[in-house]
Amino acid sequence: MKVEFKDIIELVKALIWPVVTLVIVVFLRNEVKSFIQAIITRATKISGAGMSVELAASQLQNQKLSEPTSAEEKAKALRNLEIAKSIAPKFDYWIKKYRHPEGMTHYQGLLDWLVADGGIRYVSKDYELFKALAEVLSKMDYDTMPPPSEGEFMLKIAEAEEKAEYRRSKNIS
Repeated sequence: MKVEFKDIIELVKALIWPVVTLVIVVFLRNEVKSFIQAIITRATKISGAGMSVELAASQLQNQKLSEPTSAEEKAKALRNLEIAKSIAPKFDYWIKKYRHPEGMTHYQGLLDWLVADGGIRYVSKDYELFKALAEVLSKMDYDTMPPPSEGEFMLKIAEAEEKAEYRRSKNIS
């Protein structure tokens, strides 16, 4: 079997797109991961191969934050909104003044802020307050609605606590 130049060209043609795709995924894996997470968390419908699946999360995305029913819930929601209004400038300052990974969304930034700039101390593990903050920030033209899920919030809270514990154990300010 004799290998000719045209055979090599055909092989290169066949391999070029898979290799380019692999290189992009390897070098941009964090961006690809963020992109996929954004699609998953915000997708309402997935279609392909003649099938279409409507995601349950899409119903939540199209709803505003649930309206409180009792007087006590309304008072807490109002208090959370006032606290969120006082916290929002801290996030705004952080997002505008510090360098962030290219392509980071406001949605991801809100989660990262809990750990990176100690945002946890402002929301103090209160998911309802965190949701109110996301709503206030969306009115300031940040793309934070729908808010990150409670699961995502709790993961970042755990990460922030681990970071704080590490800093305490090393006596780092």
